[in-house]
Amino acid sequence: MPWPRARSRRFASALLASLLLARAAPVRADAPAPSPAPVPSPAPSPSPAPPPSPDSPAEGVPERARLQATVAYLAGEELAGRGSSDDRERASQWVADAFDQVGAKAVPGVVGRFVPFPAKEGRPGGRNVVGWIPGRKDAEYVIVSAHFDHLGRVDGKVHPGADDNASGVAALLEIGRCLASGFRLERGVMLVAFDLEEQRMIGSRAFVAAPPMPLERCAAFVTIDMLGRSIGDLFPGLLLAMGAERADALEAVLAAAKPTPGVLLRELGMDFNQLGWSDYVPFEERSIPCLFFTSGACRDYHRPTDTADRIDGAALEARTRAILGYVRALAELPTRPVWKPAPAPRLREVETIHALVSKVGEKEAELGLTDGQRLLRKGFEKTLAETIARGAVTPGERVAIRIMALQMMKAASTFR
Repeated sequence: MPWPRARSRRFASALLASLLLARAAPVRADAPAPSPAPVPSPAPSPSPAPPPSPDSPAEGVPERARLQATVAYLAGEELAGRGSSDDRERASQWVADAFDQVGAKAVPGVVGRFVPFPAKEGRPGGRNVVGWIPGRKDAEYVIVSAHFDHLGRVDGKVHPGADDNASGVAALLEIGRCLASGFRLERGVMLVAFDLEEQRMIGSRAFVAAPPMPLERCAAFVTIDMLGRSIGDLFPGLLLAMGAERADALEAVLAAAKPTPGVLLRELGMDFNQLGWSDYVPFEERSIPCLFFTSGACRDYHRPTDTADRIDGAALEARTRAILGYVRALAELPTRPVWKPAPAPRLREVETIHALVSKVGEKEAELGLTDGQRLLRKGFEKTLAETIARGAVTPGERVAIRIMALQMMKAASTFR
């Protein structure tokens, strides 16, 4: 039945309190995360990527060794968290060299790899990095992106940013390599590594204000932010796809894709993003259909312990493979996606939240939930199940579910 507003607020507050008060054992800042298990990473190297495997198929598949080498370098000591202007400049040069190595061309009309933007009104300047994969017809193009910057030093401690967002850049480079080595798609694909996302999307906003190619020709925008862990490290294999509610064609691409082994794809609306924003925001403001791929904020989000050795290499490889398939499908769509200004509530979002809440139920002992907290979680799960069984969700129900889901995901990400 529909959820009264007062009941929604009471339930949301109770759920938030229960999750935030969970009696999980504290984890020291220098202690290993309880999940995922550490995966050995190659030693950092100034070389952007290891050489291709001799048995790589002609059209290319993502390779774990390449992904891990990229994460290890970008999150390594040399770049000190990619926060200062000097460290970001070094990181952007490394990404530019990597674009060369993976076979990306120069963007038509752009000299070199960089699209710089100046400091303005107290905001720092920087430079985005761009590459181009030509299509059979380049009248339209698809953007695939990830941000390369992170926090640098905070209170004297380096924040390496392995998951956020060296993992996304690693995926971007592998997707670019696979596209460059494969058959030409219908549309061109622009690769973009954004600077200064961590400072309220300065880089992507500058890009949209002065794009290297007309945005009217951009059929779709894809961004990747945090792909090597999961929400609270509780959901191995989870890949969230957000934004498809804005275009029927995006929903069709996700629905038609063959499942990727090791990946559990779940859809949510963009307003379910627990962080509130990423580089898709300036593009949605221009009514460009966007897909945001993430595995969610891990327990080391924006902490010095977000290190390369904690990245789940197998999950990163599988998620990158899945996203590569979606990018290919977007570039091959017979007609460009059409922006929907007012999307309707979707039952699949309720199904996604139900699956996440159920998974938390499997981890109750690990999280140290009290009996009262378990009852609240079960109540939320039951209400979600009833909505799914009814086969429809009202706008009011969606609002209540979104409030509770965001609080749950935030609490899960802060468990120590």
